[in-house]
Amino acid sequence: DGSELATVFRSIKKREQESSDGERIISKGEVVDTKTYQILESLKREYEGRMGGEYQSNLVLLGQFIFVFAAIFVLYLFLYHFRIEILQNVSKTVFILLLVILMILISSVTISLQPEVVYILPFAILPIMIKSFYDARLALFIHIITVMIVGFFAPSSFEFVFMNFTVGIVAIFSLTSLNRRGKLFLSSILVILSYSFIFFGLAITQEGNIKDIEWMNFAYFGMNGAMVLASYPLIYVFEKSFGFLSDVTLMELSDTNQPLLRRLSEEAPGTFQHSLQVGNLA
Repeated sequence: DGSELATVFRSIKKREQESSDGERIISKGEVVDTKTYQILESLKREYEGRMGGEYQSNLVLLGQFIFVFAAIFVLYLFLYHFRIEILQNVSKTVFILLLVILMILISSVTISLQPEVVYILPFAILPIMIKSFYDARLALFIHIITVMIVGFFAPSSFEFVFMNFTVGIVAIFSLTSLNRRGKLFLSSILVILSYSFIFFGLAITQEGNIKDIEWMNFAYFGMNGAMVLASYPLIYVFEKSFGFLSDVTLMELSDTNQPLLRRLSEEAPGTFQHSLQVGNLA
């Protein structure tokens, strides 16, 4: 009858609980793979549910808000003391915040759906975009702030932050200007090599051997570097949207085959030569 079935069900459930109690999920120093990460996230949700559910969740959200607010406030202080002209221009401020927020949202969605493919995300695009319109110092600072925020909820936070921090530096200093497309291609190659080199060093340090390395990550690094090339058309889109000037546009404007410059050279050759000399001096 119903009471006997309930007794049998409780007995089976008790045995399952007893068999799982004390089971080791992960050892100290062991790399957290996708399966283990999902188990830990499941245990975290179960623990939060037992300890008060909504109250604990609100505290977690509050802590995350404080962390993000602190990072954005540090960015504000940097701009206030060293780039006050950006804060005084609404479009420039919106441009920077838009890039940071977009990168954080894309990372959050990707990590929540498939955390193992987090290294496909081309974080090097962010400093490249910033450097195209500003300077390397501002690009590096914004890149660090963004990576720190994403690293707060990314799996293997130290590994994630360290790799993207280093790759961002390589991308910034390898791309002196965008007036030649070959430089962006070279920067993409250096991004792939940097990711691969650092990951290999971290992997053999953690695993102690080559056999247990996640070789699929190297394919992710290749896709990451390929997507860095997308920064070239993105620069054009943001440039037209916000009314900025990039190195590529300046090169186009300096082309003497432009209709206005060609007309100037025909009708006022002296003024044309004088303008070229002043432009070269500038």
